[in-house]
Amino acid sequence: MPQIKKSLDEARIPFQKMSFTPDVPSTALGANEYNSGANVETDVRGIRSVSGEEEIFADPVPGTAVYISSGFRSDDRFWTIVANTLGEWYATAGGPWREITPVTVTPGAGYYTQAQNITEAWSGTVPVFNDEKNPPFFWPEDNRRTVKVTTGASGTGSTATLTFASMPTIAVTGASGTGTVATLTFAAQNFVPYQVGDTIIVTGMTPAGYDGTYVVTACTTTSVSYANATTGFTTGGLVSLAPFVVGQTILVENIVPTGYRGDYTVTACTRTSVSYADTATGAQTAAGTVSDPYPVMTAYSNTLPNTIANIVTISPTEQQIVLDTAYATAPYTAGEKITITDVSRFFNGTFTVVSSTTTTINYTASPGAAYPGGSVGAVRPEYTWNYNPNWVSYYAKFMRMYNTPNVGSILVAGNLVATTTTGETEIFPVTVQWSQSFGLNDVPTTWQPTLLNVANQLEVPLRGEAVDAFPCNGNFFLCSYWDTVVFSPINYSTTSTPILGVRLFNQGRGLLSSNTWANSDDRVFGVDARDIWVFDGQNFTGIGNQRIKNWFYDQLDPNFVDRVYAEINTQRSQFEIYYPTTEATNGVPNKMISYRYDLDCWNPPKDVDRATFTAETPVRFFNSATQSWRFNKASRTVMYARGGADEKIVQMNQGYSFVTTTGNPTGAINSSFRRDNIKMIPDYSGKVLVHRVMPEVNNLKFNGIPIDPATDTGLIGDVTVTIQGALSVGQNPQSPQSSGTTTTTMSTDTSSPWIQVNQNSSRVNSLEIGHSSTTDIWICPAVTVQFTQVEDDR
Repeated sequence: MPQIKKSLDEARIPFQKMSFTPDVPSTALGANEYNSGANVETDVRGIRSVSGEEEIFADPVPGTAVYISSGFRSDDRFWTIVANTLGEWYATAGGPWREITPVTVTPGAGYYTQAQNITEAWSGTVPVFNDEKNPPFFWPEDNRRTVKVTTGASGTGSTATLTFASMPTIAVTGASGTGTVATLTFAAQNFVPYQVGDTIIVTGMTPAGYDGTYVVTACTTTSVSYANATTGFTTGGLVSLAPFVVGQTILVENIVPTGYRGDYTVTACTRTSVSYADTATGAQTAAGTVSDPYPVMTAYSNTLPNTIANIVTISPTEQQIVLDTAYATAPYTAGEKITITDVSRFFNGTFTVVSSTTTTINYTASPGAAYPGGSVGAVRPEYTWNYNPNWVSYYAKFMRMYNTPNVGSILVAGNLVATTTTGETEIFPVTVQWSQSFGLNDVPTTWQPTLLNVANQLEVPLRGEAVDAFPCNGNFFLCSYWDTVVFSPINYSTTSTPILGVRLFNQGRGLLSSNTWANSDDRVFGVDARDIWVFDGQNFTGIGNQRIKNWFYDQLDPNFVDRVYAEINTQRSQFEIYYPTTEATNGVPNKMISYRYDLDCWNPPKDVDRATFTAETPVRFFNSATQSWRFNKASRTVMYARGGADEKIVQMNQGYSFVTTTGNPTGAINSSFRRDNIKMIPDYSGKVLVHRVMPEVNNLKFNGIPIDPATDTGLIGDVTVTIQGALSVGQNPQSPQSSGTTTTTMSTDTSSPWIQVNQNSSRVNSLEIGHSSTTDIWICPAVTVQFTQVEDDR
């Protein structure tokens, strides 16, 4: 067989580890750089179009979201937490959104804005937030919350009944009754099993008059008392907590049939069942849970402690504190917690407020003894924030957690704004304070400095107000717009001195705004007004300069630079920056660029739909068998809340299309990759005629796995290829086709994998690969160009 003589020259241009670098002229691009692109990202092997987005959860976020957070709780479920413009907070583990707004917050229009500065810290499974309006608040774990796994379900069409394993019981060894109060005794327990106000179920007693459902008025490790008219005792019975109480609200989740799910009012209850009004019918096919409602957030209080003049009994389960000194306004809200100290063991403890006036506090309790008199004791909030008698209230503009090597975890807040007793506003832009230390899955009870804890407050040497702070390699770094100071642990022999040494660390490096930094492994990435930087605990290094810096700052809408925020996408090894351009709606970010830190390269902008804030999450999926949203522990992605009314959460890197919008009604991913001034011969004076352009394009699944063309036929697509030429690097590239056509579409499974070109001779060429699709994703590891040198100008 005769050999085919090679008649054309070939140049193969690889696209491995490509960096989007719009800051330099295209003639200065390195071998692994390109100058223009959208909705594509680099890969170890090539350049590819991005994966799609997916709306998750059955229900949209109530109201208009301004913030989102996420994390594991003690129930081993991954929770999503959002705040909206009304100041309401909601949470979901995959089911309906549940409101967890602190009782001290009164929601209303305009409570938060889209530019709301909210910072967070997770103490194990407990999230702590700071919103630039209130003292910090957190979502506590509620260890006494009853959660029962359902073993069965039945419904009549008007009443539903769920069954579950019995509540733990204690055998009664004795009983006595006064005719008004009954007391049951039992073997000593390791702890007090009941609390005043608990509802208990008593069965199997003789006399039977002791049996029934009652409210605890007093309890010890060996006894429990309740209001009852029975006297005498012959044989024992059983006592247990009531799982639920008639009239209370319960939450039913995850059970199938789904008609049993929701919030209901209990109509009947035993140790092993609960009933409520519901139209559901049918037997259980998949188990769920029935539980008390989720706890709401607990806020630190600005209320100062007060001394007690008297404590009087209102009812068997309610007491009233009479205060020594009147407050200007009622100090507490129903549902808040107070702590009583220095009275006696019958009165000391933490209790729930029923109501409050300027001179009294009613709370749920029955101490079982008379107040000793003499105006002894004090009352304070369970979680104390304000300890300055000259301040009526104050808040911090940011708060983060720092785990100090010599003490443990502390919360650090800064940039304080106080309202004085005379009604004036005082601003302390460089004042920083930190709390007492606390344990995992816990929070500190006070921020007040004392001889017995490490809390303190001081001013730091920053130019401009403190913006935010981050931990790194055992130290804590606090930034203004211009500078950075470092908090370093210092070991002292006494805890009465500050535990942190503070010094100026860097002049010139800071943060553009709060939430413009993110941790990844051993590094911190951030954005300031000067550049995008990476910090290793010792040195700040610019990563945007001469690559993306100038382009990025030019893209920002100057009216909304406070809306820039950052996230780490650990699944894709990306530092992601979300930002608004002048095309954004009300400054809500419409674009995202990312830095691939494992490859040291940038990705071009990706479209996002009003991404008001983001959080990392496991991938969520809908389980049709259980009719519920679950999560895959062996996965990670980023989700974002949208800044529109009643919008669903969006998780990224899923599927083959974006969420639909007015501007993009089909959700098409419009991808584009362009490399200008490609030079294929060593002589700049020479001209070449390009004959064919052969992109090595194939398709991927959205998770990055190559498709099988034999079985994944629905994922096969095409790309558009544009080739243009110019006679100098400063000349606008022109169409190479005599027909004027510059773009040709090529299927990825074609038998002729090239674009035929009738090109005029050019010295440099421009190549663009693009696609618009809702069904497939492309990747291009390289492109081969066949050409002939046709001229050499001298």
